Amino acid sequence: MSLISDFAISKNVRAAVEYFDAAADLAAHKLIIDGRLVGFEDGFVPPFEYKAAVIELYRGLAYQISLALDRPEFSACESFRAWREARDNEKFAPCGWVHRIVNLMMYARIQEDGADLMGDIEFKLIMGFVREWMEKFE
Repeated sequence: MSLISDFAISKNVRAAVEYFDAAADLAAHKLIIDGRLVGFEDGFVPPFEYKAAVIELYRGLAYQISLALDRPEFSACESFRAWREARDNEKFAPCGWVHRIVNLMMYARIQEDGADLMGDIEFKLIMGFVREWMEKFE
């Protein structure tokens, strides 16, 4: 990852730990058909604690990254311009601000407990929670 990403995660250790703890239970509900992960078991609804942990970590990372992008000492960072462009253009598409932060959350999950990470299935779940949360402010 980048200097900016490392900075943001280090400032959100408590929120990250709560997110990892809440996400650990997701693997018990995955649905596998013909040896392929296709989603979650029918009727599975992630617990409130997971949703709350996703939003709390997302908010913390977004805030810290935004602060980092305004610090001149980070301007030498290779990914600095891409992060700033995504933030300034309020992009929601792939490689945009929201997408980058969720990717950062997923990367942190890979480092913490990759065996339970569910890739695209979990990514879509997180993006759904973030979109739902953001729509409250539109």
